[in-house]
Amino acid sequence: MLNIGKSYAKIWEVEDKGNYIKAKIGTSRKDKRNDTYINSNWFAVFLGKCADQAKGLQKGDKIIIANGTVESVYDKEKQRAYTNVVVFEFEQEQQQAPQGTGFKEVEGNEDELPF
Repeated sequence: MLNIGKSYAKIWEVEDKGNYIKAKIGTSRKDKRNDTYINSNWFAVFLGKCADQAKGLQKGDKIIIANGTVESVYDKEKQRAYTNVVVFEFEQEQQQAPQGTGFKEVEGNEDELPF
């Protein structure tokens, strides 16, 4: 398990599960070797105090994860590994992300996006 903090993410789906919120989020970082963006997709769970706050999230919202973890769990029965993000605290971004955070507006059909 790794602890994460001050990580920027974009919300793709939100599902209210009562005591917690499940979401699909995306992150990206710029590859300075060729000025392209490397995108990653994650299954996230919002727990604790931030679960109520996460109920207001919508597709396309950008957040800053202030406190969370990333873990990889192997399911022996399914013979498959899952990487999950657990968020304990976040801020909803109100402005354009600071330069270099990896957010880049992409024109075109949403179905063609890599994440």
